[in-house]
Amino acid sequence: MNFFDLCNDSELAFEYESQGDLNVIPATDEEASFVRIMFVENLKYLHCENIELEEWRELLAADDPDEKHFLICKGAMPVGYMKINGLLNKDTAWISMLFVSEKYHRRGIGRFAVSYAEEFIKKRSFSSVAIQTTDDNTAARNLYKKCGYSGIFDEQKQRWRFIKQLI
Repeated sequence: MNFFDLCNDSELAFEYESQGDLNVIPATDEEASFVRIMFVENLKYLHCENIELEEWRELLAADDPDEKHFLICKGAMPVGYMKINGLLNKDTAWISMLFVSEKYHRRGIGRFAVSYAEEFIKKRSFSSVAIQTTDDNTAARNLYKKCGYSGIFDEQKQRWRFIKQLI
């Protein structure tokens, strides 16, 4: 790699872009500002109430045995957030929130996160994993279908519920 490989539209890039450097770490209250920034970027897709920074700190600091919070990182940079809950259940766990920084949409981050969640849930002996999204979130629906999920549309709630058997 030389200097010109680090340039991107005449701006210096500080991290080489590759698909092999994705990893997942637990999200703690110390990373709340990263989560909040990505959350705000995706609020229009999430169709939920705004969550302020202090509330994110509280959510990420809580030691709830029913849920786990994760950051999806590209190298050392957080590029996504995922929450898995239903961990006290025995059959189905849920990916209850998943979002990726706008700059990293359509780069395989969501697929990587879903795959990680499936392995995490499977190792805990769950038989299935589920996730919901709104009818207008076409990108999310397409992602879950590509990952092998079966979807059912709830007309009343205008939401899709996707499920995948792990065993």
